[in-house]
Amino acid sequence: MAVTLRLPADIARAAGVEELLLEAHSADELARRAAEAHPEIRRYLFDSSGRPRPSMAFYTENRILDPYEQLADGSVVEITFAISGG
Repeated sequence: MAVTLRLPADIARAAGVEELLLEAHSADELARRAAEAHPEIRRYLFDSSGRPRPSMAFYTENRILDPYEQLADGSVVEITFAISGG
């Protein structure tokens, strides 16, 4: 199913695009396909062991997604990252 992935600014600059249209059934698969299509963004999405970065979250329709939740055809998914500081 076709899903649109909206990228945060840093990742969009690295990929050279703000959105990707990819075939994926879950947010986890969507991130992996994005990294396959644009290897230069892999380091933003996954750690050196290939696990999704723990600070990364997926949103659709103003709600957080479980990474393995089934996506509907035509979904628009946004990636965000937690911000820390103090």
